[in-house]
Amino acid sequence: GALVTAAVARAKGPDGKPPRSMRDIYNAASELRRRTNGVAVGWLIAGPLVQLPVFFVAVLGVRRLAQQPDIGLELGGAAWFTDLTL
Repeated sequence: GALVTAAVARAKGPDGKPPRSMRDIYNAASELRRRTNGVAVGWLIAGPLVQLPVFFVAVLGVRRLAQQPDIGLELGGAAWFTDLTL
């Protein structure tokens, strides 16, 4: 988005050439975030790192429920959702 565009523009060299590495863009983005009191880059990475394992565990759990015929989705509902199959 706008942050990446601004970071690439800041990371350009004095002659106007594009940045040489991703590290230059990362440094420019970090500097831009510091100046604007933005969120630290580490927190932007931490969100997906926490969400991905939770997503995989949930998918594996639902797959396991769907594959087991004895405790599958026919008997596992709650309240008025007694049958979770279609």
